[in-house]
Amino acid sequence: MPGQELLNKAAILAHAREMQRGEFPWKAMQEEQRMAVEVGTYGNVITQGHHRYVAARLAGIELPVPIKFRYELFEQGLEVPFAKSWDQV
Repeated sequence: MPGQELLNKAAILAHAREMQRGEFPWKAMQEEQRMAVEVGTYGNVITQGHHRYVAARLAGIELPVPIKFRYELFEQGLEVPFAKSWDQV
């Protein structure tokens, strides 16, 4: 999400290398914390698995696991409180 300061560059690069070698533990990671997206006012926000998503993009691979889409806030007409429009960045 725009302006996020919670990404760890070293972790992302390590994940990307493991993904390129086919050694990333997708199943174990998914069991520990399933990848999830919250549908929000300004678009979708990755709420779980953002390191995996960015690493996969860097590694040039498609995600081999499903992503859960959450609509709770959107259906209630509420904004995702941590989401920002790109023009606010």
